[in-house]
Amino acid sequence: MPKNRKAVLFGCCIGLLGILAGMMPLFDELDEAVGLYALFQMRGHRAPPPETVILSIDRESALRLDVQRDPVRWPRAAHAEVLDVLRVGGARVVAFDILFDEHRDPADDEKFATAIKKAGNVILCGCTLSEHILLHGSDRKLDGAVMIETFLLPISLLGSCALATASFPLPRMPARINQCWSSKLGNTPTLPVVALQVYALDVYDLFVSAVSMAHGNENGGLPKDKDSLMGQGRAQQAVRALRDQFQEHPALEKAVLDAMNRRPDVAGDPKKAGLVRSLLKMYAGDESRFINYYGPARTITTIPYYKVIETLGEGLDFRGKAVFVGVSEDFRAEQVGGFRTVFSGSDGQDLSSVELAATVFSNLLEGSSIEMIGPKLQLLLLFAWGLLVGIAARLFTVTRAVAAVCALAAVYLGVAYYQFKANTLWMPVFVPLLVQAPLAVTGAIAWHYLGVKKEREDVRKAMGFYLPDDVIDHMVRNISDFKDKSEVVHGTVLFADAEKYSTLSETMEPAELKAFMNRYYEVLFAPVKKYRGRVLDVVGDAMLAIWYGETLSAETRSGPCRAALEMAEAVAEFNRSPDGPKLPVRIGLHSGHVSIGTVGAIDHYEYRAVGDCVNTASRLEGLNKYLKTRIVVSEDVIAGLDDFLTRPLGRFILAGKVNAIAVHELIGKRDKVHGGQFLVCEAFGRALEAYRKKLWEDAIRLFEEVLETSPEDGPSRFYLMLCREFLVKPPPDGWEGSVSLAAK
Repeated sequence: MPKNRKAVLFGCCIGLLGILAGMMPLFDELDEAVGLYALFQMRGHRAPPPETVILSIDRESALRLDVQRDPVRWPRAAHAEVLDVLRVGGARVVAFDILFDEHRDPADDEKFATAIKKAGNVILCGCTLSEHILLHGSDRKLDGAVMIETFLLPISLLGSCALATASFPLPRMPARINQCWSSKLGNTPTLPVVALQVYALDVYDLFVSAVSMAHGNENGGLPKDKDSLMGQGRAQQAVRALRDQFQEHPALEKAVLDAMNRRPDVAGDPKKAGLVRSLLKMYAGDESRFINYYGPARTITTIPYYKVIETLGEGLDFRGKAVFVGVSEDFRAEQVGGFRTVFSGSDGQDLSSVELAATVFSNLLEGSSIEMIGPKLQLLLLFAWGLLVGIAARLFTVTRAVAAVCALAAVYLGVAYYQFKANTLWMPVFVPLLVQAPLAVTGAIAWHYLGVKKEREDVRKAMGFYLPDDVIDHMVRNISDFKDKSEVVHGTVLFADAEKYSTLSETMEPAELKAFMNRYYEVLFAPVKKYRGRVLDVVGDAMLAIWYGETLSAETRSGPCRAALEMAEAVAEFNRSPDGPKLPVRIGLHSGHVSIGTVGAIDHYEYRAVGDCVNTASRLEGLNKYLKTRIVVSEDVIAGLDDFLTRPLGRFILAGKVNAIAVHELIGKRDKVHGGQFLVCEAFGRALEAYRKKLWEDAIRLFEEVLETSPEDGPSRFYLMLCREFLVKPPPDGWEGSVSLAAK
């Protein structure tokens, strides 16, 4: 399969794994716990809207006003005084995050009720209580547990004077608070939702009119104007009815927006237009909202409770504000009932419930609640991202793949951060960056490892018949830089060539010749592998093998000698087959420095040995043609090796060489040769000595004696011919016994 296709397939797998992870609730929870937290930390603090103010009931205020620490037990006359200040100061809505469910001092309760009624914009807090009830049926079919939710109201005296009563339930758990509800306990609107509708009373008439027109002049039981909204419970009724209509008719949002945009009094007033858009997003949005936090505690403008009473509002600006009154301490040690958020301080400082209510209200006012991308778009994004990082990881090498995936992850995180900061859009972070990206890198590394392993196994399989295991291991370990790998070693080169190959190639068909030579080379390669040599080159009828090490040791010289002897015997046995042609072998051995590595250019490279040592071994192999021998070695090969029977053949200036080298014939292992071969070697040695001393007649006689004993002795016939020539025409002065050969 082409590499690009494999990369696409790998990317599709990463994408599908991302989709699978994205559909699992566990990963949604992890993205909320890790991804959302990371985005908030990257964004940092954000300026809250100036329209929101918190009056903090805290320890300092209790001390300054000389009242009990428990805010529930504060004299309600103080609340009445604060409400009067806020009313005079022009506050648009006041929300108490305190439950007034018990009667206190009658006079104080009456003062507080009067102040609430006079303000006309007060929302009191209710409380949602949850209780698990065990059910037991007579037939056991109804056995089980159900959760019952009840709504705890403030006392009737206060509740009847308030514009609205609403609760603000929050999940209390060890995890961070990231979400809230717009309605709870059926369809009961929560405190921030009611507060926004009261805050937007100025546009209520216009808004309801647009809704009614979109419904064909049917208002669905809505109070027709803001004056009708002022009765006790009317605000909740209006919110509930509007919520139902927008949820049942999704197209209503666009219809109302278009209608409002056509009104000059709305389109030309940014504040009115903003309030309309805020209401639309609140009513048409999801019941569950992700909170867009502004920062840690006290980020929203917070005024201590005592300052309002002590200054009577002088120097404090409440005009057009939404004021939230509740418990909010400045220090963690004083904090009671805090909620852990993404901005909870390292010292444990959490956000109080009143700060959370004010935060959610501010989100609704700005239309800036955090929104997740749609489920379908999220799955598409996960697949596309997985495809991208998968392709990048698969196309490059491991190092570049890691760098590419990291770069893509940085870009993705940058885009997610921008969308979060600029558009309050929450893109998934955990799965793409902490699941898909690592999987892509890990998978690419594993794929690369398996590919390299297979490649190495292919090399091992291909070369295993010809090379020793340690040699193969060396090649496999260095396969990645094989092209540029070269080294100079001390070694012995064996060069083998077949006689009569040219004649054979003319008489046989190519396929037949190929099959025959394969069998022939099996015979040659086996001894090389047996004695831990390496076959480096095979061309036609010629083979080059090498033994090498850090030094030119006895092992790197005796091994090739043993291999050459067994090779000659194996070929002789091969040639005794009655069915096939005869192909005798000639072998040359030489020791020295050899360069081993890749040789070539552009797109064609071969791994071979080069150097004078290789050339000399080739020339020694060719010397066999003149001497009618089978194995010729240089003196460098056999120096110090006593296990072999050799005989000196004299000094030769080989073809293409300048200096003469001492040459020997390798006959066999001493423990396997017969006595006659020793006698021939001794007799040939005496004849060669007479030749070197220019005693031509004595040398001729001695070589003839050797031939009488061994009529097929090639070296004796070679020197006998030279002696007879020199007897007629002596060599020049300065001759030292060397034989010069013009050709291989």
